[in-house]
Amino acid sequence: MTLPPSRRGRASNGSAPAVASRGEVCARLTAHAAGEVVWLAAQIDRRTRAARTARPSTADGSDTADGTGSVDGTGTALDAAAEPPAVELPPEAAVSGPEPGGGQEVVGAPAPVGPPAPVPARVALDAVARPLWSRAAARPALEASRPIERALRPLRLRLPSARVRLLDEEATAESRAEQGSWLPCFRPAPERWLSLTLVVDSGLSMGLWTRMVRQFEAVLLGSGAFRDVRVCRWADGTGRGRRGGVPGRSDRQLVLVLTDMYAHHWRDGSAHHRLARWAATMPTAVVSTLPEHLWARLPTVPLRTRLRSPGPAAANARWWHRPDDFALPGFPEERQPPWLAVPVVELTPDGVGQWARLVRHERPAEFTMRVLPVSAGGPTLPPRPPSPPQPLSAADHARRLRAQLSPTAYHLAQLGAAIPLNLTILQLLRHTLLPEARPWHLAELLVSGLLLPSPGDPDAPEVPGPARVDLEFATAGLRQELLAEGTRGETARAVRVAFDHLANTVPGATGGALRQVRDLVTDPGGAARLPLDGVRSWLTPVLPALTALDGRHTAAATLLHRRLRYGEEAVPPPAPVETQRHNSDTQGEDFSAPTPDLPFGETPTRPPVEGEAGAPEDDGGNVSVTGVRSDAATTRGDGTRKPPPVWGHVPPRNRAFTGREQLLEDLHRRLQEGTTAVLPEALQGMGGVGKSQLAVEYVYRHLHEYQVVWWIPAEQSQQIRQVLVELARRLGLDVGTGEANTAVPAVIEALRVGEPYKNWLLVFDNAEVPEAVREFFPTNGPGRILVTSRNAQWATAARPLEVDVFAREESRELLQLRAPNLDDDTANRLAETLGDLPLGIEQAAVWLSETGMPADEYLRLFERQAADLMVSDPPPDYPLSVAAAWNVSLDRLQKNHPAALQLLQVCAFFAPEPISRRLLTGVRDAPVPPELAAALSDPIRLGRAIREINRYALARINHTTNTIQLHRLVQRVLINQMPDSLKEQMRNGAHRLLAKGDPGAPSDSGQWQQYGELLPHVLSSRAVESTDPWVRQLVLNEIQYMFTWGDHQGSLDLAKQAYETWHAVDGERAEPVLMAAKLYTDALRILGHYRVAYELDQRTLELMTETLGPEHEMTLEITGMLAWDLRMRGDFTAASELDRQCFDACRRLFGPNDLSTLIVAHRVALNLRLTGDFREALELDRDTHRRKVEELGENALSTLGTLAGVVRDRQEAGEYMGARDQQQDVVGRYEYNYGSKNPTTVSGYRGLAVAERRAGRHAEAIELSAKALRMFRNRYGDNYPDTLAALLAHSVDVRHSGDLPRALELSAQGCAGYQRLFGAAHPHTLGAQVNHAVCLRLLGRGEEARQLNDRLLAGLSDAVGEDHPNTLACATNLAADLYELGEVQASVELSTATLERSRRRLGEDHPASLAASVNLAAGLRLLGRAEEADALHADTVARYTRTLGADHPATAAAAAHRVANCDIDPMPL
Repeated sequence: MTLPPSRRGRASNGSAPAVASRGEVCARLTAHAAGEVVWLAAQIDRRTRAARTARPSTADGSDTADGTGSVDGTGTALDAAAEPPAVELPPEAAVSGPEPGGGQEVVGAPAPVGPPAPVPARVALDAVARPLWSRAAARPALEASRPIERALRPLRLRLPSARVRLLDEEATAESRAEQGSWLPCFRPAPERWLSLTLVVDSGLSMGLWTRMVRQFEAVLLGSGAFRDVRVCRWADGTGRGRRGGVPGRSDRQLVLVLTDMYAHHWRDGSAHHRLARWAATMPTAVVSTLPEHLWARLPTVPLRTRLRSPGPAAANARWWHRPDDFALPGFPEERQPPWLAVPVVELTPDGVGQWARLVRHERPAEFTMRVLPVSAGGPTLPPRPPSPPQPLSAADHARRLRAQLSPTAYHLAQLGAAIPLNLTILQLLRHTLLPEARPWHLAELLVSGLLLPSPGDPDAPEVPGPARVDLEFATAGLRQELLAEGTRGETARAVRVAFDHLANTVPGATGGALRQVRDLVTDPGGAARLPLDGVRSWLTPVLPALTALDGRHTAAATLLHRRLRYGEEAVPPPAPVETQRHNSDTQGEDFSAPTPDLPFGETPTRPPVEGEAGAPEDDGGNVSVTGVRSDAATTRGDGTRKPPPVWGHVPPRNRAFTGREQLLEDLHRRLQEGTTAVLPEALQGMGGVGKSQLAVEYVYRHLHEYQVVWWIPAEQSQQIRQVLVELARRLGLDVGTGEANTAVPAVIEALRVGEPYKNWLLVFDNAEVPEAVREFFPTNGPGRILVTSRNAQWATAARPLEVDVFAREESRELLQLRAPNLDDDTANRLAETLGDLPLGIEQAAVWLSETGMPADEYLRLFERQAADLMVSDPPPDYPLSVAAAWNVSLDRLQKNHPAALQLLQVCAFFAPEPISRRLLTGVRDAPVPPELAAALSDPIRLGRAIREINRYALARINHTTNTIQLHRLVQRVLINQMPDSLKEQMRNGAHRLLAKGDPGAPSDSGQWQQYGELLPHVLSSRAVESTDPWVRQLVLNEIQYMFTWGDHQGSLDLAKQAYETWHAVDGERAEPVLMAAKLYTDALRILGHYRVAYELDQRTLELMTETLGPEHEMTLEITGMLAWDLRMRGDFTAASELDRQCFDACRRLFGPNDLSTLIVAHRVALNLRLTGDFREALELDRDTHRRKVEELGENALSTLGTLAGVVRDRQEAGEYMGARDQQQDVVGRYEYNYGSKNPTTVSGYRGLAVAERRAGRHAEAIELSAKALRMFRNRYGDNYPDTLAALLAHSVDVRHSGDLPRALELSAQGCAGYQRLFGAAHPHTLGAQVNHAVCLRLLGRGEEARQLNDRLLAGLSDAVGEDHPNTLACATNLAADLYELGEVQASVELSTATLERSRRRLGEDHPASLAASVNLAAGLRLLGRAEEADALHADTVARYTRTLGADHPATAAAAAHRVANCDIDPMPL
């Protein structure tokens, strides 16, 4: 009888299929049936032996039945000593036909041809020799193994096997009935569809990826997607790599090449030819160990292509492919012979999943992927077009590296500059001195061209591989340049670490000499006694490091160099050596020019200085992306330059920009002196002096020097957040739908670390409040920050560059630029009259240019306007000359174009930000004067008015964005000259125009950009003061938009303002006031102001009940919010009662399947969980989930939330194993439907961490809880309930890992956070301290734990009751405390009472009950009641085994008579 597959078709280790146990089958055999089974088994054995005898040998020479390469159930080699020879692929591919599989018809699936491929022995990989660092714990190289396994699911198909047959019982029985004899009938066994060959590349750099290779093998084996997995090495033809067998032509075979594409065969094209031969007959792809952002530096750059496969598992030769619309130039469209496309896949779930879907071909579809164009014939083609070599100086090479490398890789390069190099030593540096570095940071050093293979010394003695000097810096003098930027401390540590490794690796006297080199760091006087025989290759690279350490170390380096160069007998006297100074930790003189790799003791040639013949042209000291020097400040012809890769929100360039040359030069010099993200540059000055225009001009002149230029309007924090969210998308960051609380921290961090771009410039324009803006600075980042502000306080927060009025020559130049007929004397008089203020000069110049009015007449008009202003009310916040100059133009508009003036007047109440023309078009009912009303309703008249405004330069018209923008001083002039009645009318008109632009969907992420554009105008126009219902609805929608978008503080501020303003006008019972109150409490609640939210919700519920009735939708909604407040206060029983009332009302009013009813049902079950009624909660959650599946679908967010509730109910009820399996499914659904960054997905990670821990899988639990904690912190900060829950879960996982001090530290942080958030008496705060007490006892602080648990037991009894599961858990832990302190009688008495209550509340087999039972048995044994203790202990272990399994850590601990602890995981509120 054939046993059925095990549950879920996987073995216990998750790596391969297995068969079920007899217990799973539950067969009851009679004697007659047993006899039939024996007879049939004999027949099967006879036929199997016959088939084995007739089976031919495999292609690699091993027999599939009993060859030397035996394989276990996972396909992993048990004996891989014998290697199969390499097998070349046939030159041509055959067309495969369809084949069924897995019980379903697989359309177009390839059919097997010939005998099936055997399961080969797995060939062990050559690895870098294991140095000391290999014993240190390292992070996994493959972080997303489980998601990658899930990404391979499309390939999990089965089809009838051609070689394995199973007994067909039904057919056998039918044969017996028809023929009268028992002859067995067989059917093909189902087997997996495809086999896979993983070809691991050879080459020097592949030593970096040994761990990743092994883990990727494990992922492939554990995915269950392949019939077998063969692993072999790339046969490089040099004898250095071990050859593995790549199978010949097969219709069910895949080939993956795992590589970093750095080896020589990727440079000369031979790898492409081999790939072409494989791709001709079977699906072939390259899996890159490098992240995609490094591919551009490879010798072979994958091209962007659109691919389509004709059928499942079709060979690459049959694929259709064409360049993608965004493919780079040089795509080989006409290459002959015809080329094949081999996909290059990043080792991520998305990359692997896209390749799997392409191979699976469930439906015709195109996939955009990166590919290598390969061809089996023709001459070898260079992967890149050859370019002439461009030798770099060491300084230039260092600057280029700073721009190209990530900060971590550059730091590694600085450390490596101090020592002799090979991959082993680089890995050692990474693990020891820079643990945050990853393998691809080391790979950056190789692919960037920084390091090249060292030719080696043929006369050097043989040394072990980990000690050979295999790498050298590409440019002479580059070591010195890199060391100059490091610190003495880091340089010394690098030397000690490297030479300690070398001394332990190299045997004999040479190893002792290397130990002496290490000791030179602490005792440089040993240089004279150092034996040089055999250590020259290691000593030469370290001399620059000794020189950089200064002082006695420099003298030692000089002596050693002379000994190396001249020998021991003829050592010339030392010459003075100039040394470079580190950035910190050192003293000494600056040496401005880099010292090349000259012989020590010789004086380097002095570099030429500026002004001398041959002096190099100064580039300002900054990294230039294009390598082109900055234009001179007077250059005007640079407008055709392309902007940098990331460019946004920069205003159009002012082509009439004049003067400011010295300011521009000073600004450029300051920005290039060094990183300004610590202390930014600030252009500070009064309004109207042209600070923003100066910044715009600087950006356009130097745009080619930056990779990112982003302009940020900074007057309001909401605007900053909105622009940074857009920047996050432009940088390619994974920010989901773009919530501000996720995207803003992500983009700030990306800029801070310089990934993906290091050379960036952020311009914060009109940043008036330093404290409100500085939180958005990427502190200590590699880029530059420029601020423009009128606030003199920036002098303490930045390096201010004062911007004053024009010099007289600059005023005269601008006036004559606009009005060429002005003579110098007249221009000087105008400039003096206008105070040389650039804004006033520009206004006067435009007026004179547009009107042709003589200057004398203009001066008379100007003086009259100034006199009128002085008589009426001189403006306090801007120069009178500006107001007078503008009033000249405004008077002309009043007479000739009143609609244009009125348009300016209504726009004066908007923010000084761009106003979309969409808001001004097609408006027919705005409360504005008739001339403006006609223009707003007629696009032609509106266009005419805007042209008149633009003619006199009274506003900035941007035709690209179709916006109009007024300077803030123009707005103030306009408002100050209007009478109060007109002000009121125009303000109301502005409000109505804004309300017209309300999209009406604040929760829709597709409308967030529009709400973001409206928000600054809503705030500046004081729309909250309007009584118009449409305007008030806009305000409410903006509040809800900010809340949903993630700007919770902005939502709180506007909601509070709306509530207080409307409450004062309309009273507390008005419906808009109640709506604002609800939104206000939502913001209070999410920001942790629970007491204020509770009090306001109480009052709002009373008012809504009186005003709208107890069963109005809004009343029921606020009832649910009040229940939430009660949960936050820890009153779970009162919250449950409120939600139960609301549930009954919704079910009666709307029916059981209405969405409102289902939402409340979810909350009722949540309350039941919090009160400890898990079974009742489970019943309700299952019913609610079933109804949500019917109404919303099984993958709707609300449906998955309830399914997660089902999992928690099962878990708390003691079904640990089933809950873990179901939680894995929930997390998979979250990831697939909503992405890994969605908050519900992150909550799922935390829930899965708890489930894995309770299932006994502590390694998986600690990984998941750390991930959830990191993501919650990045999104919400440390004081958010979900962050604290993840922190508490992680502290428990760390405790289970054995790191008790760290666990205690994390637990203390969690306890303090809960107390700060909820108060000392909240059940969650008490529960967190229960876990803390366990840490105290395990650290030997039993008395502290006992006292804490005494207090907690009393507090939990008062808060949730004596029989609540959390109270019982605390009692169980207190009994353990008493046991450890020797108070055995008290421990037994407490354990007895706790066990009785726990069994009554949770059940006899619940793990919490079993924990109490373990502790009771331990106490009874110490009291001498051995028989009673043994019976209880045996019963408890049996129940543990039945409930959790024999392998569960809790079962093992109970069997070993160890006391049990109970952990409390806070449930969501």
